[in-house]
Amino acid sequence: MINDWLTEYWYELHLSNLDWAFDAYERLISSMSHDIQKTLSMKGKQVEPFVVVYGKTQVGKTTLLLDLLGIHSDQISAVSHVLRGGREAGKSATATTMEYCRSKSENWALTINSKKEFYAAESDMIIALSCLRDSMENETQSFNSPCIVDIPKRFFSITAKKYTNIRILDLPGDNPANATEQKHVYAMAKAYLPFADLILLVGRGDDLSFLNSEAMSLPGLDNWQAMLGRFRIVTTFSYSAQSIRDLIRKKEEVNISVIRARLIEQIQRFGELSNEGKNQTLFFPLEFGNSWQNLEKQEPLLYSKLKPLINGLRAILIDEIHASVSPVSRLRNMLDSHVRIEYIYKKKLERLKQDEKIISSEIQAIDEDVQNYIIINSKELEELNKLKVLIEYGKDENIESNIHNLLADNKINSHSKIYEKSEGASVTTLEKLIVNYQYDLKAVELNLSQFLIDKNKLYWRAVEKVFVEPNYSVIEDEVRSIFGQIEKDLDKYFIKKYLSSKNYLHDKNKVETARSKSEKFILSQWRKSWIKAIETLNSKLNLKKSQLETSILINEEEQKKLQKESHGKNILLNKLENSAKDIEKLMREDIKKFESFINILKQEYQASVAEKIDAFLNEGDECDAFMQLVSFCELSSQRNSLELLHAKKVIKL
Repeated sequence: MINDWLTEYWYELHLSNLDWAFDAYERLISSMSHDIQKTLSMKGKQVEPFVVVYGKTQVGKTTLLLDLLGIHSDQISAVSHVLRGGREAGKSATATTMEYCRSKSENWALTINSKKEFYAAESDMIIALSCLRDSMENETQSFNSPCIVDIPKRFFSITAKKYTNIRILDLPGDNPANATEQKHVYAMAKAYLPFADLILLVGRGDDLSFLNSEAMSLPGLDNWQAMLGRFRIVTTFSYSAQSIRDLIRKKEEVNISVIRARLIEQIQRFGELSNEGKNQTLFFPLEFGNSWQNLEKQEPLLYSKLKPLINGLRAILIDEIHASVSPVSRLRNMLDSHVRIEYIYKKKLERLKQDEKIISSEIQAIDEDVQNYIIINSKELEELNKLKVLIEYGKDENIESNIHNLLADNKINSHSKIYEKSEGASVTTLEKLIVNYQYDLKAVELNLSQFLIDKNKLYWRAVEKVFVEPNYSVIEDEVRSIFGQIEKDLDKYFIKKYLSSKNYLHDKNKVETARSKSEKFILSQWRKSWIKAIETLNSKLNLKKSQLETSILINEEEQKKLQKESHGKNILLNKLENSAKDIEKLMREDIKKFESFINILKQEYQASVAEKIDAFLNEGDECDAFMQLVSFCELSSQRNSLELLHAKKVIKL
């Protein structure tokens, strides 16, 4: 009797040693909304498993959650039809954040903002869900809690008793239809995820990118590898691919470890998993619904191989859901989530800051390139403006008159009078005059030195650089040809003295004419050379102008592209900075919530300690006092084992 009494007394003391932690939990829950209190409170009732399912639309989430709830396999299709709310197949059946549970009656029920309506007819429930979707999409109603669907008892499997008390929260994984839905889903995730007993990340076996952090749009999910104990990875349509079916067909016995290893290998093609994240027990490659039923009909042998594996995985997942829902487990899960808050947020901030640094460096490099283009364009514009001045002068009609003036200034003075005085009117006089004229004509040239001192000297200097003198042999041949006939005529005279002044003047005029003709030819050759030089220069100037204009246009286009790129990166940088601010805000809010819980825990623990000490001091029986002392020691030990007051002991992942 004494032993029985002691055992019972000790058992009561033992159970009461966690009361302070549960009281702290209930105080925290009581500070939240009525719906959270109703869903997550552990006081005065058996704790119900609370599971969150997250994934994109059309991955089989509805079928999965109905299966986990314990809906009979023959009834899943009928229940799914109702839950679609009249929405055709191929589109998301989920209106918004939805919670599913087993009804206590044979009626359907829909709870919106804590107001519960019952529906006996399935058609009425379909209409209610359709109206719910319309109100969400049209933003005609706001929601402060998940919409709860109670499914009638008749749809549940009689034999699956372990299923009956599961509550499942379905979080949409795609971008919500509008800002209102997005805000609601975000708020629900933030409120309920920290308290979930287990979180199932669901995706198709043929689209394994769903585990990328970029695909995790809700808070607390993208760092799932930091809290592996609270997450399970479920793939649907896991055995639809021909490759996996061929693999299973070849094996006489299929080991689930091989399937899981293959799944992990494929997942890592989309992002590396941590060593802890490669734990096979976290992964559940499942198959159910129409694809599973079709497999049974089409390939019964393959179905028979897979059925024990699928059933075994489902059973394990159900067991793990229930194993995670003990009061102590829920406390641990919550603290496990909160203890890592600062670590997770800081990791996010580090990534964002690193991204900001990279983007800032890229913006700086782009801006430097823009400045280089501006400098280059400035120089090219300056050069272009100078070219335009030269080109405009090159078009000036006065250039021809300038050349004409040069021709006039280079006329050869007549030497006839000098030779006439010394030699008289004779053939010799004319022959010497021809020789001297030919000698003087060799010196005839057109130079532009007089034009290099006016305002257009840059132009003429540029002309001089491309100027090529006339071919001297061509000039010499022409001059020799012009004077040659006169020289032949003079050679025919036997008498060197002219007896008639008229004949002398006639021949002398022929010499002067030859001189004038030769001079004109020479100057015309020079003129052609200068005109050719001007044309060559103008052509080069216009080509250079065209090249500069093209270069300036290209530079301006490149500059615009870079400025557009810089603008885009500045927008991205601004988003990163805003994201960092949002994360810092969330971190402060969550840390504040955590600190609040820690303070409540401390208060409740100290109250429990004081109560234990008082019980020990006031106990009259020595045996009972000893039991109280042992209970006090266990209280301290249990606190340490939960690590409730050791927030700094974060597991390094």
